[in-house]
Amino acid sequence: MASSKSSILPPYFPPSSSSISKSRTRTRLLLLLLLLASLLLLHRLHAFLNRPTLDAVYAHYDEDLGGLAWHMARVKKKLGWRFRIRNVVYVKGPEVQQGLHVGGWMDGRREVDRWERLENVGREGGTYLHHIITHYPPSPSSPNNTTALADKTLFLQAHMAWNWVGEGRFDFVGPQTGFLSLAPYVTGRCGKTEGHEYKQMLRIWEMFRGGKCPEDETQLVTWAGQFLVSRARILANPLSSYVELQRLLSAPADDPIHDETPWWYKSQRDPTDAFFGHSIERSWGVIFGCNNVTLAEERCGAREGPGGRDCQCFDSES
Repeated sequence: MASSKSSILPPYFPPSSSSISKSRTRTRLLLLLLLLASLLLLHRLHAFLNRPTLDAVYAHYDEDLGGLAWHMARVKKKLGWRFRIRNVVYVKGPEVQQGLHVGGWMDGRREVDRWERLENVGREGGTYLHHIITHYPPSPSSPNNTTALADKTLFLQAHMAWNWVGEGRFDFVGPQTGFLSLAPYVTGRCGKTEGHEYKQMLRIWEMFRGGKCPEDETQLVTWAGQFLVSRARILANPLSSYVELQRLLSAPADDPIHDETPWWYKSQRDPTDAFFGHSIERSWGVIFGCNNVTLAEERCGAREGPGGRDCQCFDSES
């Protein structure tokens, strides 16, 4: 028997034109936000993939290889998100170290993008000069070419001598960084600094700054031979100046360049550890046009810390 009750459907009220318009507006806003977010993501991805290049150049003799690997990983962690890093290692020490074949170790490490064995002369300064000379134009400037100078070059030894200064200064590296020492800045006057005299600093001044060193003025002096420099500042000096500096640093034992070696220095007239190398170590700032003596003030940390972001020379400076 059919039910006596009829099925009653609720009344249908079509959406008003006002609510339809609001819904469409919300949809359009959501789509616009998604589009903007996608564009922002693409922009950041493009910037990341096209970030500037940086060569991390390591001068290695016989330092612990595990420590070198840790050092490279640490640098990449600090700077890898800002730069496309290429690790280049130059080896001057024995072929077998710590029970390992050094060449095989280098070939087997994915951290090492390129390595090369050099003759053991000229200390770390000779290694840096070799890299500059062999990468100086007219070598092709393509970022993928192994002979091209990177936008920035980080010159390092196999360990960080002043890590409480240098590691903090990694945070200061930016697109306009021209020269940044990873060790304390000090001052001197034409080779006289910190109670010692390095006579060849006068020759280096003449080679790279032109004219005699002004003995009535204070100059900026760098320590430890670990620093970052821009491509622009490397190319501001002619190739011939680097070649001549390399020649002097690699001079044989009977060359007059060794006459400046003081009696107390452990290596007398020894091209593998020439005293001249200490003059270069203290002159890198001058070589690359960074002679701002205020960087040696307490505000830049002295020997206690990294200082602030302005404790460097910028390429935007005249």
